[in-house]
Amino acid sequence: MKNKWVSKIIIVSFLVLIGWFTLFNFPILSQQLFDFLTHPTDIFTFGDEISEIMKSDNLYHKDDFINLNGLYGRLSGRRLFNEVVLMKNGMLNYSEMKLNAKTYEIPLILSDFSHFVEDSGGKFFYVQYPGKYDKENDLMPEGLSPQIRKEINGLVDLISNEGVDVLDLHPLLADSAADVEKNYYITDHHWKPTSAYKAFQAIVSHTAELFPGENFSGDAVNSENWTVHELKDQFLGSFGRRVGIYFRGLDDLQWMTPDFDTKLSFSYPLENIKLEGNFEDTLIRKEYLEPGGDKLHTDYFFVYIGDNYPFFTTKNFKPLSDKKVLMIHDSYSLPVIAFLSTVFREVDAIDPRSYADYYPEMPIKKYVEQTHPDIVIMALSPYPDVINHKNTFHF
Repeated sequence: MKNKWVSKIIIVSFLVLIGWFTLFNFPILSQQLFDFLTHPTDIFTFGDEISEIMKSDNLYHKDDFINLNGLYGRLSGRRLFNEVVLMKNGMLNYSEMKLNAKTYEIPLILSDFSHFVEDSGGKFFYVQYPGKYDKENDLMPEGLSPQIRKEINGLVDLISNEGVDVLDLHPLLADSAADVEKNYYITDHHWKPTSAYKAFQAIVSHTAELFPGENFSGDAVNSENWTVHELKDQFLGSFGRRVGIYFRGLDDLQWMTPDFDTKLSFSYPLENIKLEGNFEDTLIRKEYLEPGGDKLHTDYFFVYIGDNYPFFTTKNFKPLSDKKVLMIHDSYSLPVIAFLSTVFREVDAIDPRSYADYYPEMPIKKYVEQTHPDIVIMALSPYPDVINHKNTFHF
């Protein structure tokens, strides 16, 4: 009986919310409301339809509606809401993750590129970052069991079978449900900087194996020489921005800074941005560290570097290694690149998804030929919008 009354209160409250929202957006919502009144569906279906409409940038009080709609989703006990899944541990994730059929081409493409880099005098390896899912898929609600982990494992095996040097970080960071809970933000698809730091350590260790005569140990690769900072309730991640603040709350924003002296530079040529100084002055974007801010429209993951730039470069004036690195990456690598910048003389960073649009005259192979990096690393998150992007493996 109690549950019945709770359901009625939720439905009535949501209808009041729809009425209030409709007053301000009648021209946009009138047809959907008319269809509901003349051919009623259940309130949950209607709520999902309104959720789709609310994506329009023309809506008045859109942000308020996103937050209140998320509160409705939370109170109604939704596990799947606005294409976001509430996992068993309370974290948010993608509702669907599936690679497309053309993925089978990737191993041959990477094999060709690996040989090209080696013929140009450099070393190449591919890094597979883990996604926000555990090995046994224990975190997903019943009825939702995406096979992305198996698909990525299969892809990594195929790449390795083509003779490409592969560093798979799944066992290090996402084997168990506990790993996922420790290493990822609750409301975002990205990992935390402390997890990215572990990936950085593994990448440096793997690089050391490729250059056995060189010393890659130093302050930067020892976690005791870094300070972890947190700003409470500062970050609403990519999933959280879809369902609002009240569906699952806010994440604490995390970032790390070195306790040792650094002298670096950062350059983003497209906007003529040039910075020089220590790690914080060049690679940390302090505007994200002011308490408050616009949570629904700000991606605080960009506290490192600032954005998904198509190309940028860092230089270290007191490097541990004199090697020059070319990093081909997506957003997962932004904190990793910042950490790598404390080790290597130069790190050039290319996001292949947008690079070709801005530098059509300088494809990646041509860039390798002209700049002669010692190490080329391709490091990617496992999500379909990265792996299956039309430009990702376009060299």
